Amino acid sequence: MASAACVGGLLLGAAGCTAAPKPAPPSPTPTITPIFASDEEALAAATEAYANYLKLSVVIAHEGGNNSSRMEGVAVGEALETEIHALEGMLEAGTAGVGVLKFDTLTMQSADLATGELSAYVCLDVSESDVVDSAGVSVVSVDRVERLPLEIGFVFEPATQRLLLERTRSWDGENFCSSL
Repeated sequence: MASAACVGGLLLGAAGCTAAPKPAPPSPTPTITPIFASDEEALAAATEAYANYLKLSVVIAHEGGNNSSRMEGVAVGEALETEIHALEGMLEAGTAGVGVLKFDTLTMQSADLATGELSAYVCLDVSESDVVDSAGVSVVSVDRVERLPLEIGFVFEPATQRLLLERTRSWDGENFCSSL
């Protein structure tokens, strides 16, 4: 019996002395290359994306809102839905845009350089644009605000490697465009 106890003790002792398995070495953390290298690069991309958005919107408005789905190349989400709705409204009403839309003072509010998401403030200048009916008569209110303060947002589209406008909202605070 004593020998059985000793053998049992030896087995238990030996089990306690075996080396624990070594943990696997940690996997290297993948390095994620940011979409933009700097705020300046992100702002330049946002400026280009917004210019492309306005340019296409003007083209479609000049055509009376025809084929508004082309906006899918420059906008997504809320901005796309809003713009298509406005352009389809022109088509239904038989109106068309004339003139140009411009913008200035595009200022970055926030940017996630890793994901490419970006928010900015911009002044939309509609002073050289109009909406006219089939007789060429303006349907725009004579007392409209011609420089609109907006808060806009962009998302990065990996397939095209560029920013798309995701939202455009009227700025509720003090009109930062009126003093310019």
